[in-house]
Amino acid sequence: MSFFSRFRKAKPTDEQIEEPVSRRSAAADEAAEADADDDFKAKEGPRDRAQNGPWDSSEKASDVDRLDLGALKIPVYDQMQVQLEQTEDTREVVAVTLAHKGGNLQLQAFAASKAEGLWSDVRSLTADNIKQAGGVAAERYTNFGMELHAKVPVNHEGEDASSLRPVHFIGIDGPRWFLRAALTNAAVEESPAREELRAVLRGVIVDRGEEARPPRELLMLTPPNAQPQAEESDGGDPLNPGPTIAEVR
Repeated sequence: MSFFSRFRKAKPTDEQIEEPVSRRSAAADEAAEADADDDFKAKEGPRDRAQNGPWDSSEKASDVDRLDLGALKIPVYDQMQVQLEQTEDTREVVAVTLAHKGGNLQLQAFAASKAEGLWSDVRSLTADNIKQAGGVAAERYTNFGMELHAKVPVNHEGEDASSLRPVHFIGIDGPRWFLRAALTNAAVEESPAREELRAVLRGVIVDRGEEARPPRELLMLTPPNAQPQAEESDGGDPLNPGPTIAEVR
């Protein structure tokens, strides 16, 4: 909402009357709220992100142990399996998948501009790809903001035809970065996996780095000293991967 559309210039009078300080303060506060609303429209995600995560590396985050993957610092539960996905050619790590209590959470981080978010465009593109491939997708508003709940075509090993698999996509526009999450299996059902993996997502810290990066550039991850099991990625456009998702067991 524009400040100038709400506070129009008054008609001139013969005698100039000074506006009371309290009224000026109220107008300034209202203008600041309007500007904040405009910023929120440009970048999507939880309204309480700065307080409750996911956090930028420059922000004060909760004090918990995290797995350090360079661009992503991720809280993990006991017995949680961590899988890194690499490109076939360069062997760079482009995504991480967390398997927990029958549910899965895949995370990728991207560079973004200070003023413009990516989730609105990525959500629309993802929905179009899924529908064109024979799946279904619908937007749902949650405490993470607007999510995309879909049924995505999946190719199972040894089967000729694909089947539809429920996937919940979450996008979070942070300061100069964009975090994309995909929840599958028990994580899309009413289950402990759903609640705990969403709590993990809230606890993520994104470290974009200080170097200049073009918007939408994928932030590569750094394997920890003890490397988890790695899966290979086909190296396609990570923000337009198509609707088919590899099965993670």
